Amino acid sequence: MLLAPNVLKEIPIIRWKLFEYNKRIKNIIQHCGTDRNSKFLWKDSYSIHIQVIDNQHKKILYFLNNISNAVQSNNDYNLKENLVSLKEFAQYHFEFKENILSKYNYDIENLANKHESGLQKLYEIQHKVMKDEYFDRNELLEFLSNWVDDHIIQEEQEYSSYLNSKNIF
Repeated sequence: MLLAPNVLKEIPIIRWKLFEYNKRIKNIIQHCGTDRNSKFLWKDSYSIHIQVIDNQHKKILYFLNNISNAVQSNNDYNLKENLVSLKEFAQYHFEFKENILSKYNYDIENLANKHESGLQKLYEIQHKVMKDEYFDRNELLEFLSNWVDDHIIQEEQEYSSYLNSKNIF
C-alpha cells in the first residue's frame, strides 16, 4: 500500500524527524555567515541540463560555502553542522543519481566507486572534526574544491548527455 506524503507527515516519528531536520537546517542558515565571501559559486558550465540534479548541486555548493565560511571564521559549531549536512545530502544525491542511471541501464559501477571514495574521505574529515582532532583546514578546503571539480565538472558531464538522450532534462 502506497501512502501519500501528507499521510506520512501525520505519523508521529516522521513528523518528529521532519521537525528535527527543519530545526537543524534553520540553525545552519542562521549561523552560516553567508555575508562572507562565497568561494563555491554556481557557474553555467556546471549545468548538466537535468534540473533536479543541477538543483542538488546548488545545494551542495551552499553547504560547501557554509563550510568554507566556518573554516575562515573558526566557527567549529557551524563547521560540524554543515559537514554532517553535506555528508547526509551527498549520500542522498549519489543514491538518487545512481538510481536514475540504473533505471536507464547506464553502467554505474565506476561511478559508484567514485562516490564511495569521496564519501569515505568526507567521513574521515568529518570524524576528525567531530572529535575535535587536529585537521588541516586548508587541506579540507582543497579537498572540497577538488571534489566539486571532479564530481560536477568531470564525472557529471560523462553521463549527462546519455540521460539527455533519454529525454531526461
